Amino acid sequence: MNTSLAGQTTSRSEERKRKYREIDLKGREQLRVERLAKKDPESLKRAIVEQRVRERLEGSPVACDLLISLFATALFSYRRGTVCEPFPHEFSDRQGEKDYASAEVYTQALPSIEHFQKHQGAITNLPASALKLLSWIIDLPYYEELDLEQISLDQYREETMNIDSKQSKYSDPAYVFKVTYTEQHPTFPIFEKAKAEFGSTMGFHGSPFENFHSILRNGLDATFGKETSLFGDGIYLSSDRDVAFSFLKNAKNFAKNSALGDRLGCLVCAEVACKPQVVRLSPQEANIRNLSDNADPELPRGYIVVGENEYVCIKYILLYKNFGTFTEQGNSPFCHVLQKRRIAFCQFSFCHLYAY
Repeated sequence: MNTSLAGQTTSRSEERKRKYREIDLKGREQLRVERLAKKDPESLKRAIVEQRVRERLEGSPVACDLLISLFATALFSYRRGTVCEPFPHEFSDRQGEKDYASAEVYTQALPSIEHFQKHQGAITNLPASALKLLSWIIDLPYYEELDLEQISLDQYREETMNIDSKQSKYSDPAYVFKVTYTEQHPTFPIFEKAKAEFGSTMGFHGSPFENFHSILRNGLDATFGKETSLFGDGIYLSSDRDVAFSFLKNAKNFAKNSALGDRLGCLVCAEVACKPQVVRLSPQEANIRNLSDNADPELPRGYIVVGENEYVCIKYILLYKNFGTFTEQGNSPFCHVLQKRRIAFCQFSFCHLYAY
């Protein structure tokens, strides 16, 4: 009798273990959240944040690494008062004073993406401030009404064949990320309406790597570089990726545990809604795109100048890693080609790209 009961108990125990193993990690996490909802509201809030962070890290690990790298590099920049915007509320007081020192400590202490992938409890073990910081950095759909995902270079080439036909081997990126705006994004309805009415074109924009935290979250800004804009105020782009690449300025990656590389640089591939009087194109570009109302005879070939932020929509971020600066590459054949091109295109007219 006792042997039979023991056998039944063992059988029930094995059955429970089997059923538990069948519940995947997300299912277990959901059960934990439901239990916390009944017991501890504060713990429930944390559990929800943990779940969102876990989903982001699992779904877009390389994109998360880039977002951390962008924020860390902006945070450690001597221009952080400008380029590290937006700034996480967790490290700001009610008067708007920013606690950069604490943000630096928690940012540098964030584990690598690989560590999160290998250790299921890594997110749960994060201090509250570190978890909130990580969530704010990587959860773009929740905080910024946009999303970032890694795509292959082949997919990028296929999607941009008509706008990036050169496919230069010199300026092919190490990683490509696709940017998607939700309908709730504040600029989305303005851009889409203008695009439907006036058509659109694409352009590339180079800038120091430290600027891209703000560029991604706030968009390209027409107010930067007013003093150095040779052809008037606005956001400067080029239809030629190699031209924008020659103005790319890399920087040290201050994300301590990033797997992306020690020195990084970015280009933006953006779509421009060609509203006349707001968007100016070089005559050649206007002719190619059949947009005669946007032609500006003063602009050199390939130039695109946009006077208002709402008419530029970032589509792709091209990431370059572990390469020298333009000056450091000065002896390479490609560098000499770019130097000649920069002179031909008026070197200082693209200074705006350095400031955004």
